[in-house]
Amino acid sequence: MLCGCPPQGTRITLAELHRLEQQAAALEPVQIDTAKLSLTEIQRYQVQPGDVLSITLIGMTAQYDQNVFRLRVDRDGTINMPQVGRVKVAGLDLDSVEQAVYAAHVPKYVKDLSLFVELSDVESTTVVVMFPGGQSRLVTLPQNERNVLYALARTIIRVAAVGPAGLGPAGVGAGGAGAVGGAAGAGLLGGGAVASGRVRVQPIDPARPTLTYDLRDINDVRRALLAPPLQSGDMVVVEPLDTPAVYVMGLVNAPGPVAVAPDGTLSLVRAIASAGGLRDFLLPSEATLWRRLPNGEQARVRIELAQVMSGEIPDVTLKAGDVLDVPHTPETRFREWVLLNVRVGPFGVGAFYDPVTVLTFREDDRGDEVGFGRALRDTLRFGIPSVLLPTPAPPATTP
Repeated sequence: MLCGCPPQGTRITLAELHRLEQQAAALEPVQIDTAKLSLTEIQRYQVQPGDVLSITLIGMTAQYDQNVFRLRVDRDGTINMPQVGRVKVAGLDLDSVEQAVYAAHVPKYVKDLSLFVELSDVESTTVVVMFPGGQSRLVTLPQNERNVLYALARTIIRVAAVGPAGLGPAGVGAGGAGAVGGAAGAGLLGGGAVASGRVRVQPIDPARPTLTYDLRDINDVRRALLAPPLQSGDMVVVEPLDTPAVYVMGLVNAPGPVAVAPDGTLSLVRAIASAGGLRDFLLPSEATLWRRLPNGEQARVRIELAQVMSGEIPDVTLKAGDVLDVPHTPETRFREWVLLNVRVGPFGVGAFYDPVTVLTFREDDRGDEVGFGRALRDTLRFGIPSVLLPTPAPPATTP
């Protein structure tokens, strides 16, 4: 069938589109009462299994004698102190550890005791940081730095030491993770790829949920600081920045996405030119614009393409996310059929239909920029039309 016209009743005019957009802009936004995370003090470091504590006891054997013990926290969260035995310390900050050790000695073993506890060594955690562009790095984090911000900061410091474009000591000193968001919400990481400021944590433990943070949002930064600590094998994925684009399809030579200018708009004529222009000789007269309205509804707009291209009416401004479709109409289907099947010669016009030729033409046109012109030249042969030529006799053979 030659018919390829899209349904007319479901499309609106540009004037109706402008009216709908104005109505949507005039509506008061719905105020959503979201629970904001309160400003809380960042928790002190909590002792974890595998940490090594240095404990100094003063007055254990004599009034001013010092006894220093280096003890590793066992997997059950305890340390084995001489004379008093097991003391539970996992999950406590250093002040609380001192209180627990003091309570284990006084008054059962000594009347009074001075002591000091410090963190001698910590159990490290190794995570994988994935950047846009496919680059990844292993990052080792101490127990007190097992969150997304420290993982990114340590990775950025390592990258800055190598010196890729867009990262330097100033960017790291400004806050490490800020280089991921950048001044405009994006930074260059991973071979020139652009990071969006969004970070996703994929835990190695399937029982733990995947967490996503937008580091441009202060509440998400708080969430990242107060989140459960990362575990060895977790993956921190820096998501790429989505490049704004208009998508052009249909009767153009190079359908696909067309990047939008920094101001967020693109004219229809420029979009078609960037998509390789309209296909030759088909002369489409209309197009369909798909646009998402502010209220979430999808609008289908009829555009008088021929009048826009000829300058009879003003150009149409496209926005990021728009889809421009230049569809077939009965007229374009007929012109395409004529180009494929009609041959003109000095003695008349011949028409034929050869499905194999049509398929070959479409394959050439799809895979070769000059396929259309080659197929057209093949059809416009000056001479007797092939349908009128007699079948040549086979060459004579000598007995």
